[in-house]
Amino acid sequence: MKRSILVVMAMIILSVIFFISCENVNNDLGINSNIDMSERLISVEEVITTERLAEVISPAVVGISSTTENGESVGSGVCVGKGGHIITNAHVVVNPNSVNLYLFNGDIVKAEQIFRDESLDISILKCEKNLPYLALGDLEQVEVGE
Repeated sequence: MKRSILVVMAMIILSVIFFISCENVNNDLGINSNIDMSERLISVEEVITTERLAEVISPAVVGISSTTENGESVGSGVCVGKGGHIITNAHVVVNPNSVNLYLFNGDIVKAEQIFRDESLDISILKCEKNLPYLALGDLEQVEVGE
């Protein structure tokens, strides 16, 4: 229970950061092409401010659009490991016909759902593109507020 609450809180925070950070991507001339989207672990150990945190982790946050026979759902997720694995909420990708990821640099890539647990409201997506990613914390080592 504690773990699922932490995951849900993290997803809410990341969703807010994603939508705030989208303002930084678009400028008057279009998409910012100087964003490093190479596969790498993004470290947040020395981040002090919320603004700096949003700046540092934004390349690992994706927008998600899932289409089904009943319509479309949208949400956000975060890349959590090498190989393009994205964690999101299960209600965002319910029996999808297709899943698109909207990357921080403006690219759109296809993904597929490889895991879904409705009771935890967690889904894992996989895309073929290697993306910047965040490491999940060790529950034995993480302190409240980290």
